[in-house]
Amino acid sequence: MDKGDKVLQIVFVGSPLLDIYTDSDKEVLEKYGSALNSARVAKWFAGDKAEVAFAGCVGCDDYEQWTKNQLVSEGVVPLFVKNSKEKTGVCACLMFDGMRSLCTRLGAAAKFSEEHLYLNNIRNKLKTATCIFVVGYFLGHSPEVVSILAEQCSPDQVFSLSLSSEYICSDHSEALLKVLPRVDVLFGNEAEVKAFAQALKRTTLPQLKKQLKSLVVFQEFQLFHPEFL
Repeated sequence: MDKGDKVLQIVFVGSPLLDIYTDSDKEVLEKYGSALNSARVAKWFAGDKAEVAFAGCVGCDDYEQWTKNQLVSEGVVPLFVKNSKEKTGVCACLMFDGMRSLCTRLGAAAKFSEEHLYLNNIRNKLKTATCIFVVGYFLGHSPEVVSILAEQCSPDQVFSLSLSSEYICSDHSEALLKVLPRVDVLFGNEAEVKAFAQALKRTTLPQLKKQLKSLVVFQEFQLFHPEFL
């Protein structure tokens, strides 16, 4: 990278989870939640052209240490808030015939609150970030975090949000709609976008697009060929 090139600074806010994948009689442990995996992929893709950080709440256990060590080894800055009363969250992913079913115990991940946004290490990263990404799951347990992030993002910062799940789009559509005007890029798969459109009484994606600056829809089985609407 040339010295004159500007380094992107990306901050992901989400739920640090230990993912447990079970396929037939084979059990494989992998790390982490959706936003954490997104942060890892972003760093892998951008390399030294981006500084990537991840903020979330974890327990005081081995899972936290494993996750932290792995992030550091991959060049992602962990901005973990520790909760001594809860364990680091886990997510069981049951695979069958090419399909998956998820069962999550959020644990400490659900304890990330608006106060944590003002911790020096997290606040400083948010202030200098080029792009801030937060998972829609937070609308289910910590909606104030999403609201504050949306409110405090400067016009020069890109604010990105993922729909995360169909139930977020249907059960928390009002909270989602409140932050939508500040969202620069909204990520979701086809089913999530349709669920959100139906909750808003808009049955077509072009109608929903009128509310957004950019909408990225990931088609099923075409994760590396997203459709920009």
